[in-house]
Amino acid sequence: MKTTTRIIAGLAMITAIIGGGTASAAYAWYQLNQDKVINLSGTSLGKSADLKIGFVSDTALSYEGLSYSDTDSTASGKPIYWSENKTVPSDMVKYVLQTTGYSYSDLYPVTSGAYNKGDSFNLYDAPYPYGTFKNSHDIAAKNLTIHLSLAFKVLGGSGATSETGASNRGVYLSAFQLAGSAKNSVRLHLSSTNLSTIVNPLASAQGKTLVGGPLDLNQDGIFDYAKADDGNSYEVCYGQYTGWKTDNSALVYGAPYSATVHSTDRNFDCFANPNHDKGVYPLSDVSSYASTAYYENLASYLYQTNMGDYTELTPLCVTDANGLGFLDIDIYMEGWDLSLINNVIGSSIGTSFSFAPGEEEVK
Repeated sequence: MKTTTRIIAGLAMITAIIGGGTASAAYAWYQLNQDKVINLSGTSLGKSADLKIGFVSDTALSYEGLSYSDTDSTASGKPIYWSENKTVPSDMVKYVLQTTGYSYSDLYPVTSGAYNKGDSFNLYDAPYPYGTFKNSHDIAAKNLTIHLSLAFKVLGGSGATSETGASNRGVYLSAFQLAGSAKNSVRLHLSSTNLSTIVNPLASAQGKTLVGGPLDLNQDGIFDYAKADDGNSYEVCYGQYTGWKTDNSALVYGAPYSATVHSTDRNFDCFANPNHDKGVYPLSDVSSYASTAYYENLASYLYQTNMGDYTELTPLCVTDANGLGFLDIDIYMEGWDLSLINNVIGSSIGTSFSFAPGEEEVK
């Protein structure tokens, strides 16, 4: 990959690309289990002369073109491996992901669970199988998602030389692209000392995803239900909701269905399901008690050539006294996104990031 460096309104450009692949599973997301979902390939990172990029890893990294920095690691208290080359090849990124235990080829549906900006962040596995009222999640395995712990060193700009890292400089997202028919379910979690947020890259405004509600996990055309101690059958509220892990008192049920209606024209959609069995009590007003994962769009973080001064943006990270900045990026598929159903199987996704260091100190 060729990387070009250019200056736009005081921003030196650096490009980072994470490539796409194809989906290969055959069920709605909660049915996937260990099946591969989306294969990612062609991952690569590039850097400009004004922004040095590397990886933070507690696991020793030994790869041609990566060098451990005693000086920067001691100064920051983080083990930093800098790329020695102008571009970071996809094989190097794949090696880092594989060595650190994260996915380097496949993505699996997971969920953030309930989330507000600034909250601590975890990714959770699917709820327990249908036919039970247990709704808790387990922490998702690392190899289900992509996670990059990036280190930046801003070189040059006002008050710095090519040998000295510039302190109090922002690193910004200067460009971003997302492609592929499975792209609607992709989420980013961005984390640094000054930032912790979930971003829905395609959203035009801030929004939310409900992370609780009824599902049809066995795909029999009926929302899953279970028999309670009173002998009646109730639809299961999966995921998180008010009163989660304590009791089911927050759940609202309507009158039991009086007729049996089944349909086969469902496109394996475990979310949108009007079908029911006679005598089952249906969940009602789910949005009033289901937990919520709030997300931002990219407008507050993404520099565009026609928007004006980049200093109006929120930096992804800010360099410390040693000119070092750190950013964690999680790339995952939000399983509660209503677009993540079987009609995306066989599709692909691809993402492209461009980072840019600010020329002046953050005010």
